[in-house]
Amino acid sequence: MGTLSAFNRLATNVNPYTEKVYNPYLEPSQIYALAIADKGQLAAWGGKVGTAPNELFSTAGGIVQALRRLELLGKATVFPTGTISGKKAKPVENPSSFVPGNQDEADVASVTNSFEFMYRDAWTEQNVEFLNKLRGNHTNKDVFVFTENGVIPVQVAGVSFFGVGSEIEGDKKKDITGGFSLRYTVKASIGEPKPYFGVDKAALADYAKLTFGAPTAGTNITANGVTCEGGALKYNVTAAQGGTLTFAVVETTTCLEWAIFKCNADGTVQDVVTATDKVAISQAGVVTITTQSAAKTTFQVVARNTCGHEAVQNIEITWL
Repeated sequence: MGTLSAFNRLATNVNPYTEKVYNPYLEPSQIYALAIADKGQLAAWGGKVGTAPNELFSTAGGIVQALRRLELLGKATVFPTGTISGKKAKPVENPSSFVPGNQDEADVASVTNSFEFMYRDAWTEQNVEFLNKLRGNHTNKDVFVFTENGVIPVQVAGVSFFGVGSEIEGDKKKDITGGFSLRYTVKASIGEPKPYFGVDKAALADYAKLTFGAPTAGTNITANGVTCEGGALKYNVTAAQGGTLTFAVVETTTCLEWAIFKCNADGTVQDVVTATDKVAISQAGVVTITTQSAAKTTFQVVARNTCGHEAVQNIEITWL
């Protein structure tokens, strides 16, 4: 887990009028990834943290892990690297309506910050639906903007989304993409959002997935120590006795739907198995293998949570 850089830990004590602070992160001027979370699911930056996922949120390294946990619970959406690009505008300074008599101009009363994002995968049925919902949301989202090495937390009231959607440009040489923007206004004393460095970039490289731990083999089932091409695990079972294999998802144990499918010889997957396939799976992740004569078949075990994230594992069963 990463930690806040020395620059950020020391900068709070710097007098900007008398000292210069060296920035070790000369960041490329580009947004690499993005996360949008339900408001209040993560503690405000620097706030008191305790239970998961907030215990991970006190460092820039841990924030990605925390957001990934929320994503698996359906409380955050992470746009991984390779799917998003964007830019942040210079803050707009909004003057006070009052001009003191001893001044020619009003003081700055508030600052409006804005970001613009281009989204590669915007033009799909599910993502258009997501963006349509985002358009009407003005109050209950926190946003985390990732540059190459850092994160900019936007955890304020009044974040609004605009410029949402895709354009079909009448040019077959171009792909249909899309995007959206956000803005919010804060007091002048709050101003521009601060960056924090030390992000775990590798954890931003893909969409969230569930993963299986090692299956537990019951009586009469043994692993033959070989993993097939494509990652299938191979097991032998005593044909006259049968047995069980128990699967568990690493990230969560609740709100999972389990299924098992039969694989064809070419690797394609058929429908859910029937009684003639001699295997079944419970909603606790237990695969029951019943007796039959000598045979060999490959199956695919799938666990899916209510948000559509899946863990997938192929298994090759040989009845001896």
